[in-house]
Amino acid sequence: MEIEDRLRAKIEAVNKANKLAHQLYETLVPIFTPFVGLKVITVDGDLLTKVQKLLVSPVLRRAFPGENTNRIKSAYAIKWVVSVSVNLGNASVSHSESVAIGELDGQTLSRISPPFEGRTDWTPEEVVSGRVKAYRAKREYKAIVQSLYPFGEG
Repeated sequence: MEIEDRLRAKIEAVNKANKLAHQLYETLVPIFTPFVGLKVITVDGDLLTKVQKLLVSPVLRRAFPGENTNRIKSAYAIKWVVSVSVNLGNASVSHSESVAIGELDGQTLSRISPPFEGRTDWTPEEVVSGRVKAYRAKREYKAIVQSLYPFGEG
C-alpha cells in the first residue's frame, strides 16, 4: 500500500538525515572549537579561507558527499543542512535537518552550539501509535472546548 510505503520511506529518511546530522556535528565541532573567540566569517558571510581550508580535506569529502550537506549562510550561526532522499516501493520522500555548529557575534564565533538532538531510531509502529494518540487527544480537546462554548476557553 502506498501510504505504508510513504510512511516507511519518511521514517527511513528522517533516521538517515538525523544520523548524518549527528556525524556532521561530531566532525565539524573539533574543527571549529579552536576558532571560538576569533573572526571566522567575512563581511559577505563566507567562511574565512583559513577555515575553508580545514573543510576541504579528502576525509570530509568522502564522509559527507556534497549533494547531502550544504552550509547555510546566517548572520547568527554557523549552520549546515543535511538532506536525504529515500525511494521505497511507490514512495519517494526527502527530509532535511539543520545542524548548528556554532553561534556568531558579528563575524566572530562566540561559542559552539549544543549537540544535535535528532532521533535516529524512529519506527513505523511508534509513529502510528503517536498519531493515534494525537488524534484521540485532539478529539477530546474539541469536545471539552465545545462543552465550554458559552464561556470560551480561557
